[in-house]
Amino acid sequence: MYGHYKEAALPLTYRRREVTCLLKPLAMQRSARLAGLSGMGKSNLLRFLVSHPQVLQPTVARPGQPILFLHIDCNRLDPVSPASFYREALFLLRPEGGRPAAIEGESAFRCLAQALRQVAEPILPILVIDRAEQLYEMGGPAFFNQLRNLRDEVRQEMRFILGSQRPLGDLFELEKMFSHICWVGPLTPADWPEFLARHTARLKLTVAEGVAQQVWQVSGGHAGILKNGLEWLNLQQGQPLPAGQAELIEALVTYRPIQNYCRRLWENLTPTEQAFLTHWPPPPVDTAWPELLTASGLVVAGPEGPHLFSPLWGRYLQTHIWAQAPPPPLHLQLEPDRRRVSLTWRGRTATTTISRGLVFELLRVLANPPGQVWRKDDLINAIYPDEKAPEVMEDALFQLVTALRRVLDGLVKKKLNPDFRGSCVQNVRGVGYRLVFDVAGDEGEV
Repeated sequence: MYGHYKEAALPLTYRRREVTCLLKPLAMQRSARLAGLSGMGKSNLLRFLVSHPQVLQPTVARPGQPILFLHIDCNRLDPVSPASFYREALFLLRPEGGRPAAIEGESAFRCLAQALRQVAEPILPILVIDRAEQLYEMGGPAFFNQLRNLRDEVRQEMRFILGSQRPLGDLFELEKMFSHICWVGPLTPADWPEFLARHTARLKLTVAEGVAQQVWQVSGGHAGILKNGLEWLNLQQGQPLPAGQAELIEALVTYRPIQNYCRRLWENLTPTEQAFLTHWPPPPVDTAWPELLTASGLVVAGPEGPHLFSPLWGRYLQTHIWAQAPPPPLHLQLEPDRRRVSLTWRGRTATTTISRGLVFELLRVLANPPGQVWRKDDLINAIYPDEKAPEVMEDALFQLVTALRRVLDGLVKKKLNPDFRGSCVQNVRGVGYRLVFDVAGDEGEV
């Protein structure tokens, strides 16, 4: 039924990791959710599945039970609505009758239910919905509850595979049919040789193994970036290629189709996820990571800490996103028992020890909470024992501030930002002092 898809020519081992993940819930007579960010290959995988029923047959169906896939790409619905969805499913069941145009609303659902009842009993229907987020926005609870009714009241063995860029929210009654989410992430090294052979044959491209490997490495295995990287190589035939990986990244990141994929990846993220990546790399402290960044494969754990999956995407973010974002704040970490101070800024960390206890205590007070303006009298009372506070003159406090500035400013200028011209301890005229966490600008007296 779907032999016309180009994915029908793919080998049965295609995307073995993701296919194995999908088989688990389907084998337990549950349904499956598939998520994949822009260009990762989610739609290709769904078209591969529906054009290779033999991949699912041994695990999902009973012996000898045929599978009937109903594959609906919501991008092709016009308009996107539950009624047009039901009409498309009805056409897939009865293609000889053409696409019914006049059936609307509840009538379209009833016609689909009746058509499913007439499908020969041994057949296992699996409804595969790609870009399901479009229907999620339009359908609401009634739509997903009707899908559940297809399973409960029409075909009890019926299953669903929902594909979307991000995991869908609450599916209402249909939610009970799903368990975990399967993510389509970057291609694995096992997927790469077949991918390379397929696309070089399509392009009639001959590429040196070392060059192809460099494209693979800088792409991080992102299928869309890889495909366009090979097309870029095809355009460069007869011309000298970049000498090293850094030069290759600079050339590829200016190629418009690759820029489009990089931009869409960024746009797939929520503001919270974008904010987390804007100040990359994150400070080396225990931080609650947005789950999608690791689940989707955008951020990868490594022996030296987390890193972005693709050096090329990292370069795109650096030149097109981070360059327009405000600089990250300074991150301060204190170890009171050792009077140790660690400052982190833009992935670099500088550490020192403050020998004088009162200077360290001044820093501890100013840092809690960060950025708060402290009156001079309040600082004196917080730093010195109560019985000594009245005897302390502002000059003594000024000497402590001067010593703290010498430590922090010297550390920032020497280790983190040599262009910093202000001070980490800002004098608020007529009031007191505050600790400054923006070390990119010229903070001094206000």
